[in-house]
Amino acid sequence: MVDKELDVDIVVILEEDADEHKRKSIHKLASKVRQFLDDGIMRHTREAMADKPKLGESEGNCHNTALGFMTDLIIARRAQGWSWVKGGNPKRINKQGEAWEHSWLEYNGFAVDATTKQTGKPDQQTISIGEVGWYYKAREITKIYKRRDATNTRKWVFKHHA
Repeated sequence: MVDKELDVDIVVILEEDADEHKRKSIHKLASKVRQFLDDGIMRHTREAMADKPKLGESEGNCHNTALGFMTDLIIARRAQGWSWVKGGNPKRINKQGEAWEHSWLEYNGFAVDATTKQTGKPDQQTISIGEVGWYYKAREITKIYKRRDATNTRKWVFKHHA
């Protein structure tokens, strides 16, 4: 179990020339995510963020972390409008020699990633929030494999963990 008091940074990434509506929207979303953390509803997310990779695995398990985040939203009945997204870049190869894949959440045109590593603070648990277009470019995501809302996430969980 992860200590509820463990601090998580929330980093907002937005173009300097973003309009006022986008600025307000992203900061409102960041406040909402902070409130989820402060309210203690992000137990699965925090546990997944704290997991250390097994020998030979990549740093951070984005799939478990994104699933944990979506699960926490579903349990708290706050998943409306959220999607668990799996995408990647078939031309990028991971340590296991497979096409690179990544999972994150999206809400209202913004990507929310709980596996971000900050430059200068690599051990600090961080959730980044940015516009999806910027996020895809920064992460070199060229293909979306699956997008699951709350209903489809529940179906996936029951199918794979029943």
